[in-house]
Amino acid sequence: MMELHRASFVEWQPTPVVSVKATSHFFGGKCVALARENGDLEMYDAHSWRLIGRVPGKDGDSISRLEWVQPFRVDGVSEEEYEELEEEEGEESLIKSSGVGSSEKARLVSVALDGTVTEWDLNQLKPHSTCESHGGSIWDCASEPMEAVKPGQPQRLAIACDDGCVRLVISMAKSAVGGGLRHKEALPKVSGKVLSVCWNKDGTRIAAGTSEGRIHVFDVESKREIECVLIGNQPPKHANKERHRNPNSLKKKRNRGGSNVSAKNHDPTCVWKMLYLPDDTLVTADSDGNVTFHDSRFYTVLKRFSSHDADVVALAVAPDGKIVFASGVDHKIVAYENLDDLNRNDKGFNEWVQTSMKRPHTHDVKCLEMVRNSKVPGGVLLSAGVDAQLLAHRADAFGKKHPVRVVSVPRKTPIAVTSTAMHTFNESSSTTTPVGTPSNGNDVLSERSAGFKFPDPPLAMCEHGRYVDVWKLGEALGTTTTTTNNNNNNNSQNQQENLNTSNARKKQRTENTQNKKNRQLLRSAPECVLRLFVSGRHSILCSAISPDGCWVVLSDAVSPPRIFAIREPNSKEKKEDMNSDDEEEEAFFDGATDVKRKSGWRAKKVELPEEITRPAAHLLFTADAKRLIIVSIRGPIKIIDLENWEVVGTLRAHIATKTATQRAFAKESGRRRSHKSRTNVGGFEGGECNMVTADTVGCPAVTNICCSGDSQWLAVASCRAPNVVSDADNAFSANANVGGVFIYSMDAMKLHSRLPPPLNMDSWSAIHAMAFNETRVLAIACGTSNSLWTIDVETGEPLPWSLNLAKRNAHAPDALYNTPGQICGLSFAIGGGSEKGIVSSKRGKSASSRKSTAAANKDAGLPELVLFAHTPNAIARINLRSKITDDCVLSKLGKSKVLTGTAKKKRRQREKQLKEKQASQRVDGAIELPGGVRAVILNDPCLFFGNVGKDKALLVERPWVDVLRKMQKPLYRHRFGT
Repeated sequence: MMELHRASFVEWQPTPVVSVKATSHFFGGKCVALARENGDLEMYDAHSWRLIGRVPGKDGDSISRLEWVQPFRVDGVSEEEYEELEEEEGEESLIKSSGVGSSEKARLVSVALDGTVTEWDLNQLKPHSTCESHGGSIWDCASEPMEAVKPGQPQRLAIACDDGCVRLVISMAKSAVGGGLRHKEALPKVSGKVLSVCWNKDGTRIAAGTSEGRIHVFDVESKREIECVLIGNQPPKHANKERHRNPNSLKKKRNRGGSNVSAKNHDPTCVWKMLYLPDDTLVTADSDGNVTFHDSRFYTVLKRFSSHDADVVALAVAPDGKIVFASGVDHKIVAYENLDDLNRNDKGFNEWVQTSMKRPHTHDVKCLEMVRNSKVPGGVLLSAGVDAQLLAHRADAFGKKHPVRVVSVPRKTPIAVTSTAMHTFNESSSTTTPVGTPSNGNDVLSERSAGFKFPDPPLAMCEHGRYVDVWKLGEALGTTTTTTNNNNNNNSQNQQENLNTSNARKKQRTENTQNKKNRQLLRSAPECVLRLFVSGRHSILCSAISPDGCWVVLSDAVSPPRIFAIREPNSKEKKEDMNSDDEEEEAFFDGATDVKRKSGWRAKKVELPEEITRPAAHLLFTADAKRLIIVSIRGPIKIIDLENWEVVGTLRAHIATKTATQRAFAKESGRRRSHKSRTNVGGFEGGECNMVTADTVGCPAVTNICCSGDSQWLAVASCRAPNVVSDADNAFSANANVGGVFIYSMDAMKLHSRLPPPLNMDSWSAIHAMAFNETRVLAIACGTSNSLWTIDVETGEPLPWSLNLAKRNAHAPDALYNTPGQICGLSFAIGGGSEKGIVSSKRGKSASSRKSTAAANKDAGLPELVLFAHTPNAIARINLRSKITDDCVLSKLGKSKVLTGTAKKKRRQREKQLKEKQASQRVDGAIELPGGVRAVILNDPCLFFGNVGKDKALLVERPWVDVLRKMQKPLYRHRFGT
């Protein structure tokens, strides 16, 4: 029986979402960018709704809006071709020849309250260019519609500045003189702060909403103000404070919409959000909780809705322009629908009505965004806000369909443990392995242990923004004697209670009580022994802790990795006061070294070899803690020997490269496309070449890495792998970037093999997690349906479990497919999966089909090969030596969807199917379902699950109630009966 350490000591707190922006249909509409309050940028695939990349923020970031802008080329040469013409050597020339960081696609631009406009290079996880607003804080921005861009002109970005001016910014390609962001022109300044801005469909007008309750409409070509509309309360002019406080002197004035507005409340109305509909109808959202529709010709009020109880700060419109969504501080999403088509009104009648309302969020909703998805013709509405959740709604069925949570655990805290689970060598003999010293002569730490020893209890490292915490896990004392007595006394009673339903319920209550008694007592509670900060303002991108608990390595997106040697104090040091005079060592502890005085742990920074000059996207220690694997953001992998303190190998076979012929062909075809595009929209090219997809923007070169337990194999998952094409006609497209899994030999430091895609798949889909067992069995979780593929990396052959599933046109049993959430972590149990078991796995086929899976494995002499897969909502135990039958994949065979007979029979069949689906999600996980899957549904978000020893596992979760308790309090809403 496995000993489960269930912990909730990690203070995971997701940050609110401040902006969401999807690429327009001109760029394919396949990517969604999200900005959080701490400055982090996240990229999602709009088809599979998976997180494809993250750019860590920095302290002081205050992003207000996101937009997609197309860089403009003036010389007919793309930026990729321009970079290839530059003469560079080494890794730079390799990366630029592979096309990483090319700028033919649209770029993400963010504006912030600190007055900066930043253009991001999502492939390199860093800013591409930056410019100042010259007008203070930037509250909003809007890009010019691509359909309105004139030939030979760049796409313009309108920014709403704090000084009351709307400025236009353009993005120039790097090949142009003065490439990057730069100011184009400015519109006349108005009174107050410009809080919102939007373009009309033709790009001829810009509407700006101010903090004084006014809407200013400008003609873009002449740069003149053509209309000024008053909304709500206006700031008092030429009046003293006593008169303002006297209610008898208050007067009512009529705004342009015709409604009476009392001047009793002298707080001016703020226009937080605006948008133009396809028919040029202007929709505004203000701080009074009103959503107003204005006529496109005279800007008179067509309809005003007061459906909200507080400020309305977000608007979105359906692709056809017939449905408008609004939300704000009261976390209420309201849908307004145009009834002209339904009532057969005349053209231009513009009759609007409120149709539905929902409260899917618990806190303020700060942003709404419409995604034009080919799978959903009516569009997908995205909503996000203070509760850090990203929800997806069907726009055409908003009132009928429930929203889907895109990410169950937003910005999950990375956790790593010092585990003995993946080590196959003898620990007693490994204690004589010496630990090296850096080549620069500095001692790592005085009195450091000279042998390899696993920490007991294990250590857990948790990443939090700009610092990491090192925790010492608790130790179990053992179960009480009363638990055993209760179990023995209740054996006969449990057999009798299964006779009827009422007794079964009593049995369930008894088992729940016994489970509480079976919880082991702790000899020592988990303790935070160390906290390490990173210098500078940038947040941590990746981190790792060595299996022996002696090294901690961190990296951000700007600086090279930093490695620290950590040491637990001995018994003599624990008795002494831990105050130290070493200022360099003191700098790595929290505040006034409170953590150090309690625990006595020491840490010191050690310099890495000089060859390590670039930031890392992934960090990993081998199972024997002798080597450090550093994956740079651009793709190359460097291996550092921690004994000799030198780089012993560089791996590049997983990166796509281009030959001289292919570069020349791409250059010539690019010039032809540029010449053809002059007759199209501006200096841009339409069609597939402008598509912004998850594989070209925001997706890192290496998505996952893992090392085998014997430190012999390294698996690398890449989304920019070379596409091998055998057809001579497609020779020029042979190096298109595709997904791939590469196996490197750590002994030879070279590529061993490239794994073929799973059966019935043309190529690898998105890979979410990978794990090795003790030797050479690799499990890969890919796709959006919890697909699982197991393979022997030495022979390249899939395991019988996966092979039998593939023969039935499936890659996961129904029980795993129905497990809620998407697999985000894999971990093999200890004790199974030897080479003998892999080779002799055919012996299990000779066992009788009437026998159970466990009996068949026992007869064949094979131990269970158990794999644990966890999602943010559940944990699944998978026996990879279980027998695969048609009952495992009824959904793929279409048997579970066939309903025949009368209506009563169909209802019973549906109820039976529902019970079968619920059975696959049993909370106790006691019954092994077809395919060898046992699932446990969790009530709280799962942050980490993995093996920390033989028959020991660690589960880290965080109650969502505790997360909500630390968030900003929502708007008070009186509920009936309270």
